[in-house]
Amino acid sequence: MQLAMMDGVMRNLGVGSWMQRWGRIAPDRTAVISGGRSWTYGEVDSRVRRLAQGLRSLGLEKGDRVGWLGQNHPAFLEAPFAAGSLGVVLVPVNHRLEEAAILRVLEDSEITALVAEQSMARVPVPATLRSLLFVRKHEDAASEVDAMGVDYEALVERSPNDPIDEPADLDDLCMLPYTSGTTGRSKGVMLTHGNVAWNVVNWSAPPSGPTADLSSIRFIMTGGVPVPERLIRAYLDRGVTLLQGYGLSEAAPLALMLDPASALRKVGSAGKPPLLVDIRIVHPDLYDVGAGETGELLVRGPNVMAGYWKLPEATSKAIDDDGWLRTGDAARMDDEGYVWIVDRVQDGYVSRGQIVYPGNVERVLMAHPAVIEAGVVGLPEERGSEVGSVGVAFVVIFPDRAAAEEDLLAHCRGNLAEHEVPASVTVVDRLPRNSVGKLLRSELRSRAETAAPKA
Repeated sequence: MQLAMMDGVMRNLGVGSWMQRWGRIAPDRTAVISGGRSWTYGEVDSRVRRLAQGLRSLGLEKGDRVGWLGQNHPAFLEAPFAAGSLGVVLVPVNHRLEEAAILRVLEDSEITALVAEQSMARVPVPATLRSLLFVRKHEDAASEVDAMGVDYEALVERSPNDPIDEPADLDDLCMLPYTSGTTGRSKGVMLTHGNVAWNVVNWSAPPSGPTADLSSIRFIMTGGVPVPERLIRAYLDRGVTLLQGYGLSEAAPLALMLDPASALRKVGSAGKPPLLVDIRIVHPDLYDVGAGETGELLVRGPNVMAGYWKLPEATSKAIDDDGWLRTGDAARMDDEGYVWIVDRVQDGYVSRGQIVYPGNVERVLMAHPAVIEAGVVGLPEERGSEVGSVGVAFVVIFPDRAAAEEDLLAHCRGNLAEHEVPASVTVVDRLPRNSVGKLLRSELRSRAETAAPKA
């Protein structure tokens, strides 16, 4: 049944209505530039409507899941709006994952259809998948795409341009991204239309306004893992402001952002929470820590997820009754409210009765002029009647430089508390990382255990 707008008022209050609204407000303004081509809001609005009609013709209904798998492409901008206008949930899949991990996400999310960029054509898909759409990278690839599934562009072109106004509320499910899985099995994060909408507000509320200079790049923003201060200063020395931010899938994702005016004064900080985000940093007993102390970062706001997909117990552990999300990340705040991300809480270890966060040790090691990368893990250690852990460090050295273990340990002793100094530093060719560049401490720990002398 075709749903139309009632008296010119959209019943879709979610993300699915955004492009239609912009197509109405500014139809001639440029919306997308890619590969030497550009599209106006009016043109993108039309393409989104036709894609939504095409997806509906393939049998997708409100509540179904549709996956996106592939490299950067304008179709990735169209898919969320088309899915949202139908009340369909978008599942963005990291194309850098191994094939087995991709398949697990597709199976766990129980997708009905998959939109895949052509480079991902050979990735295995669930046997239950009903529709497979391929986005061509090149115009001359039509015959190859036709043999594999539905041609995305052909579906858009042949579908009607009629608007769809499926009722959608801010509490309805909008997206289902999956966590990186660095500390366990990846989980589907249920983000509602409200979560996504408020995240956009948080992004747009601070460095913007009538006085902002939009004529050139204003800054580069990074996230995912803390950036070495050396790299931040290298950009600053070349006149480019590199800012750290902090986010996680469970917060849709923005939770902290550093303003450009503080880039030099607060080098390495992930900034402050944006407009509609509250944070706390707490001890294990959930009491707030003092300024400069390290604890677990908690986040609360309308951007925090509705829960983990099909995992109610994990959801109740992550979000308390007052709406505070336990991020699992260790952080510290200075007396001005700026936050530094230190490490994952679970990666901390107790040495001589005090908690050591490997990230603090790694940053000191990377401040040494010979060190490119560093990774630290804790191994069990007995000191008389006291049982604790000792740090074991691995470093990658610049090709044209050298550093003896004792030099690196002396550097640590000069910049760390006694209980934080690692027992050993080993030079390696590379550190184990996942597809998004995060250090795999479990693999590093296995390497350290293998190398450790047997008692």
